Amino acid sequence: MNSLRPIVGMVLMLSLAPAVFGDGTADSTGRGLRFSFRVPDRQGSQRPGLSLLTAVSHEAAQQTPASAVPKKKWGRAILEFLTIMAFTQINYWLKYSDWFFDWHYRFTWEDQKKRFSFDAWKFDANGFSLNWSHAPAGAHYYNAARANNFTLGESLLFTAAGSLYWEYIVEWREIISINDILMTSLGGLAFGESCFQLGLDLSRRKGLGYRILSFMNPYWKITEFLDRDEIRRRPPPPETGWHEYIFFLSGQSLKNSGPIGSQRNTLFGVHTRIIEVPEYGKPGRIKKPIPGTLSSEVGIDFAFSGRGLEELNFNSRVGYWGYFWQNLDDRGRGHSLSLSLGTAFTYWRKKKVAFYDSTAIAPREGGDLHLEEPRNFRDKLAVLHMVGPLFDYSSFAPGLKLRITADAYADFAQVNALAFNRYSVDHDITGVKTNLLYYGYYYALGISTSARAEIWLGRLYASARLRGEDFQSFGEADRFEYLITADFDLHDSHLAYDLRLGYEWPGTPFEIRATYEGIVRKGGIKEVFVKEVEHRFVLGLYLKI
Repeated sequence: MNSLRPIVGMVLMLSLAPAVFGDGTADSTGRGLRFSFRVPDRQGSQRPGLSLLTAVSHEAAQQTPASAVPKKKWGRAILEFLTIMAFTQINYWLKYSDWFFDWHYRFTWEDQKKRFSFDAWKFDANGFSLNWSHAPAGAHYYNAARANNFTLGESLLFTAAGSLYWEYIVEWREIISINDILMTSLGGLAFGESCFQLGLDLSRRKGLGYRILSFMNPYWKITEFLDRDEIRRRPPPPETGWHEYIFFLSGQSLKNSGPIGSQRNTLFGVHTRIIEVPEYGKPGRIKKPIPGTLSSEVGIDFAFSGRGLEELNFNSRVGYWGYFWQNLDDRGRGHSLSLSLGTAFTYWRKKKVAFYDSTAIAPREGGDLHLEEPRNFRDKLAVLHMVGPLFDYSSFAPGLKLRITADAYADFAQVNALAFNRYSVDHDITGVKTNLLYYGYYYALGISTSARAEIWLGRLYASARLRGEDFQSFGEADRFEYLITADFDLHDSHLAYDLRLGYEWPGTPFEIRATYEGIVRKGGIKEVFVKEVEHRFVLGLYLKI
């Protein structure tokens, strides 16, 4: 019975969602939405169901007269930024002695002078969980500016400034962590902008559920409260072009050629996608540059078994600074195309079985901890997709929509070395890279690409997706470089593909969807090569609002 509780709870949540999330037509001010119990089809006509509920875009303020463009709130942004910094800084310094193993410098002129040279820039030796979490931490710095009417680029500068302040001032005993600066700044953009757009959209809707969820961006809620009179006086900005919010509950059958073997899991999560361009999917011909955000995505899902959490996946992506073309006739036939820059963040990990896997244990100085050999790390990955081109094409016809998206990125990643467990069976691992020895991962540069084709035909939905990532270890800037005596190259790759087929149940916001996903993981260290293949079959219930 215990294993059924997550399923029962999720079903109840899905069933009650229409009541909790209230009604949805725009009110007289254009700021709220109520459910009309009709869904626009792909070309805008109405059919039974739940409305797609378009909402206000923050970037759309650029389309309004100059007098209506929100002014940057410099004082409030700086105050919020300093409040975040003060709280985290005091909390960190109160526990500073817990991080003694990170100390490298004293409070002397000679040591601090070294810290302000590039010789102090190193890759740190912290646990996997601590290092990837700098991306959501950077989102706080980012939103302190973004929610106070700063542009995407200006907010990125706030985030970079916060990261540099933390590295140079707060952690004055420590190295300047290259990985922390990258994850906090660019990760803050990928995480922060996508969550900003989602929180902004939710805050424009009526209903208790929407109001609760909109607090996922408390910085915008503060602005919305303090500037409520000013916001009320502004002309309502144009609506976003399209969005999709999906809550899902699924059963999964998994077969892995590696140590995991076969499993049956329960999946649940939330996936959101927003196209910010107001004209998207509407009749007319348009060509225009987009100086802000074109699109954003956020997704999180969990896989549970009777043993607890088996896998956690999170991803966010934002497309920005691009160009948009569209040509649609009055019958809704035509196409649209956008080209932009993209930045994204991906995190996933499987359930760890060894206590030292990802844990912030004190590394190195004083000798090895004599952890078990061979090692028993489980797969994990955190990728900052720093920047790359993002392509988005849609074709429209009555009752039909086709959408194709593709992107490619230069990556910085924390990668689990898939071959390391096997390598440690008959190789001496003394003197290898610090993070590899203690936590099973290494820092890597890489390239990732993905492509997805989707089609909506009446109540049917189908999609196919292909994603590939290739990583190579690099660098001689390990924090404990002087102790590394067995350095070698590591290589890992990840190929995933999936096919999905869904059917929207008539008169309801629910969709039944079946998915097949294949994953091929490869890893190599010297002559040791490991390959794992995983097949996943998923059948689930999706709530679309």
